[in-house]
Amino acid sequence: MFTGLVEETGTVLSVRARDGYHRLVIEAETVLEGTRVDDSIAVDGVCLTVVKLEKGRFYADVVRETWQKTTVSEWRSGRRVNLERALRMGDRLGGHVLQGHVDGTARIASIEKLGSNHIIFVNLARPLLKYMTKKGSVGLNGVSLTIAEKTGTGIAVSLIPHTLAQTTLSSLHVGDAVNVEIDIMARQIVTYLESFLEQGGLNAEKIKKLGFDDV
Repeated sequence: MFTGLVEETGTVLSVRARDGYHRLVIEAETVLEGTRVDDSIAVDGVCLTVVKLEKGRFYADVVRETWQKTTVSEWRSGRRVNLERALRMGDRLGGHVLQGHVDGTARIASIEKLGSNHIIFVNLARPLLKYMTKKGSVGLNGVSLTIAEKTGTGIAVSLIPHTLAQTTLSSLHVGDAVNVEIDIMARQIVTYLESFLEQGGLNAEKIKKLGFDDV
């Protein structure tokens, strides 16, 4: 589990194809403190397992499904990425709960600059859009954000100067792809309601069987 509060930005040093997977080497500092092999680190919102550690860098392997469903396939040497270590029991949850399981990617539709703040509009496919709600939470490239607006084609998020300074979101451009993770609470609610409605919901007959004859 993660919080979506980025601890530092790192740099991709290399992306190399192996037999059936890709190996990443990522330069970092803060997230290496206390980290051991087999620990998890969210890299631009993708939960990756540390397979090797060296001074100032860690190694992680990316399987085919992750390669196909996230932005990792677009990463090249020199790319800056958001990094966060897995949440420990007792830590403060300042953002919202993220699993590091990317649900899909989306493209930046537009960016508006309002003084020192940025408003980013993201186009979302319908399977992702249905989980979004105004004032709800979403993870974009591993950053916990509040949805400012929802439209028929996507969402808007507002970035304060601190977020822009502490993450890689300040370097986004129109057309760039971002990793999207749905809020786990929104997922559970929507999934339950869809299942409920598919089964016919609570019609009058079912209500009476529950003993609510006056409803």
